[in-house]
Amino acid sequence: MKTPFHEIEHANEYDRSVMYRPAFRNALANKYVRAQFYSQQALYDNMLHNKTAVYQDYPMQPTRVFGESTRDYLIRVLKEGLPKNEKIMIRTGETRTLKRVTIQETIDRWIRGRSKFGVTDLHFRDTKFYDKVDAHAISYFNLLPQCPYEVSFLEMMTLVISSKGIYSDSHSDDGDGSNHCFVGKKLWLAWDRTEGQKNGLQDCTHDNVFDKARFDMKKFIALKSAHWFTVSDNQTLFMPGNFTHKVITLDPYIGFGSFYVSLPGYMNTLKRWILQETGDVKGDFLSILNTHSKRKIKKIATSSPSVQKNWGYDHLKHAHKNWQKGLTATQTKTLKTHPVFNDFIGFVKDIAV
Repeated sequence: MKTPFHEIEHANEYDRSVMYRPAFRNALANKYVRAQFYSQQALYDNMLHNKTAVYQDYPMQPTRVFGESTRDYLIRVLKEGLPKNEKIMIRTGETRTLKRVTIQETIDRWIRGRSKFGVTDLHFRDTKFYDKVDAHAISYFNLLPQCPYEVSFLEMMTLVISSKGIYSDSHSDDGDGSNHCFVGKKLWLAWDRTEGQKNGLQDCTHDNVFDKARFDMKKFIALKSAHWFTVSDNQTLFMPGNFTHKVITLDPYIGFGSFYVSLPGYMNTLKRWILQETGDVKGDFLSILNTHSKRKIKKIATSSPSVQKNWGYDHLKHAHKNWQKGLTATQTKTLKTHPVFNDFIGFVKDIAV
């Protein structure tokens, strides 16, 4: 499979800061993340090691009828499974102006394909659409829905709808994120937020950005953590929350995603939220998450091996054994003296023996 440098050239039509030059070829080729075949072991290994992964055959169970195209199926279940007259916010035009429209109008805009807009906050967990598209398939391992609203709100199970040319400026999210693409294509460029900030790349979520986040392809490819990939028809993305990312829609796109906390990635997430600045993880968030997660983990620990495997319980134990890896002495001390983190590592040690 060839490295799709042409997708970067395509993206440059919409975001001038993203560019391909022959001198970048080797570095970009080494940083390209190829779609891989899915296995639960591979998924949890990537979560454990804090790696981005794109799967080309993630197991979903769509309810298409025989002979129905993916596009027709999507339009049908969008209309059948969502409240048509409910209003949502979309971003329109080159200036990405916020506009409030009905879900029906949003669907019609995407079908017509003439307007430039994007949707990222159409929450659908409690709608018929959730079951129709088998959204549970990318959230069954997620601990956030097990918690009260003070924590579970972070999941944000949402539809992602965008027209060609819409892009998201460099930003990061508190949670690890998933995104399943039904139709369309997006180009993603991602890098560790802390490394990027140290080398002059901005993040809209955490830096004072007044127009557009500062980004440079030469600086991007020089980062150790830099990687890029495309997500297209029937592909599924899982990406750790420490990565800043910019995303450009190359073909009209419909997908869905959410933020998650998993057992394999729990230690990574907890460490990041304690050691780095966050947006939503404030106040009692960590203690509430810990209380309800420990309750769930206790239940998993006494369940059958198949249940433990399904939740990635052994990966959590492995993460516990190696939680200090890569940390400075100062970071280690900060975590050891943090009440929530100290409580959790003691808890895992007690149940894992």
